[in-house]
Amino acid sequence: VGLSESGAPYLAKNNEVSWLPKRPGHKNNWAEVIAESNGNIYVMGRNVTEASNSFGTNRTFFWKNQELMDYDIEGDGLCMTVLNGNIYCLVEKADGMLYLWIDGEMTATGLKNSSDNVFGPTFKPMFVNGDNIYIIGQQDGVAKVWKNGEITLLTDETNKSTLTGIYVHNDDVYIVGYDFMDRTDTD
Repeated sequence: VGLSESGAPYLAKNNEVSWLPKRPGHKNNWAEVIAESNGNIYVMGRNVTEASNSFGTNRTFFWKNQELMDYDIEGDGLCMTVLNGNIYCLVEKADGMLYLWIDGEMTATGLKNSSDNVFGPTFKPMFVNGDNIYIIGQQDGVAKVWKNGEITLLTDETNKSTLTGIYVHNDDVYIVGYDFMDRTDTD
């Protein structure tokens, strides 16, 4: 998935490029994340508005099997997972707050993006494991994990952290990131 120099989104399969339909009325359409579910190929994209190229002013949308879907989300899609045909998307609004979007329903998480968007597509702030949805983020610099609406603190207010990824296997939750404390006591 990608964006051509002219701002046209595309999907490549085995080095064969297919152009994805552009979202009408928008400057650029970017194809950024790809997923497969039940033999269908899903692509998450964003657009750059005429007013700005920065985060928080864009819209997020999806293609399924190269057809533009009838979803248009205000905010920046950070990641997407598709399970059994259900689209899970983590969206950052203009105020920096994170929202969980599932097939048209938006839920506030109470978290802010902890990465400051410096990691681009390698930032994986969400993981879906069965009926459990995990999201990493922060509130006032305190690292937290959101699981099905319940928030757990990972650090205290004296330890400012940035979380960059989450993975869940069985009942084990793995989270990576870094903090800003002097850790001279670690090897």
